[in-house]
Order: sequence, then C-alpha cells, then structure tokens
Amino acid sequence: MFCNFDVPLSACESCSKYTNEASCHSDGLPTKGANDCVQRCFRASPTAAPAASPETVAEYVVESYADLKSLVACPENSKYTAACDFTGKAMVFRCNNRTLDAAHSGRFFFSEKNALSSLKVYDCTLKNGQDVSTSSPTQDGGAIYVEGVQGGANVRVVKLEVHNSKFISNDGKEGSGGAIALLHAVHLKVYRCIFRSNKATTGGCISAYGTSNIIVTIKISTFDSNIASEVSQSPLAHSNLGL
Repeated sequence: MFCNFDVPLSACESCSKYTNEASCHSDGLPTKGANDCVQRCFRASPTAAPAASPETVAEYVVESYADLKSLVACPENSKYTAACDFTGKAMVFRCNNRTLDAAHSGRFFFSEKNALSSLKVYDCTLKNGQDVSTSSPTQDGGAIYVEGVQGGANVRVVKLEVHNSKFISNDGKEGSGGAIALLHAVHLKVYRCIFRSNKATTGGCISAYGTSNIIVTIKISTFDSNIASEVSQSPLAHSNLGL
C-alpha cells in the first residue's frame, strides 16, 4: 500500500496495478504520490529499505525544493544543510523543467566519502542554494557538494552527472564552487547546462580539488555572469584535475 496524495481525496492504494517504478510516474499521480508508490511498492522490505548500489538506481521526479527535502529515500542533512544526502546511494532526479528554489536556506545535494554514491540530475533549475550551517569547515558548493575518497588502491570514486539543467544565483560564499564543489576522486559530467550569476571566493561555478582522480567533462554549456572574488575571477577552480 502507498499514499496517493491526491487532493482533496488523498487515500491509500494497492501496489497491485503497478508493474514497475516507471508505471508509478505514468499513471497521473501527483509527484509525492508517485514517489511514495516507488518507495513503498518497489523499494520497501519487511525490515528496512535496501541500500542502493550502482546496480540499484532509485529514480524520482521532484517539482520543488520542498519535494526534495521531504523525500524519505534521500534524507535531509541538517548538519551540512542539504535537502538530499545521497551518500551511499545511486539516484536519478528529474524536475521536468521546473525550478527548485532553496531561497538561500541550504544546498540541494550532498555526498560524503562513499564508493557507491552516484547522482544524475535532469531538466532542473537549481536556484539560490548555499550552505548555511555552522558545522561545515567551508561553504563549498552552493548547490551541490560531492566528496570521494583519495588514496591509491583505496580510492573511491563518486559519479555526478547533470543534464539540460540550470544553476542560477547559487552562493559558495567564502568557500569554493558557487554551484558545484568536488573534493577528491569525483567524476563530473555536465551536458547542455547553463551556469548564471553563481558566486564564491574561488571557482564562481565549479571547484575541483584533491590529490588525484578528479575528472570533469563539460559539453555544450553556457557560463554567464559568474563571480569569483579571487583567482582572477575564474569560473573554475581546480588542482590535479583531468578535463
């Protein structure tokens, strides 16, 4: 059973008529109902939800920043003020060309050191993101912060892809990466994206730092009016980066 979140007649429905995760999103359910259908009908177990792996990808549609924060499968990280902490998960998010506005209250996505973490974002506008925590040592990555694990044979690579999306007015404040910050062993792919009016101390759009295994691929994308207060106002700040 799952909650369909239909207004004003929200009710529980049986999972029996849904054959796969895609069918939850194609049946006319509201976004929250479709996501609850996916979680309860195809991801739940009698004990606990299984941990995602690169072979088990969870896919969701979100229409607002509030939708993202309320998603049970990707819990909010209050310590680092991120709506969705995908550490240890493999996740896909689609916004269907809607704008997610954080109103400077936190980041959108966050992941710490974990080999299994991967994130794909499609057709989203991520606007006004920034870290507002007091716990974080830096304020890197106004919209997205991703960290892999460095160190020889123990390297753990986190994968991040962003497609057909916009990063607007995100703020890395006194840190690096107005829109996206990468630290150690992260592979980033950016396709057909727009970065506009993002800002940070270094790397007005993207920062990528670490000892090795950082690869950034950017294709058919636009960078406009982004600001870095240091390093000659470069939109990209990096060390040991493969482009």
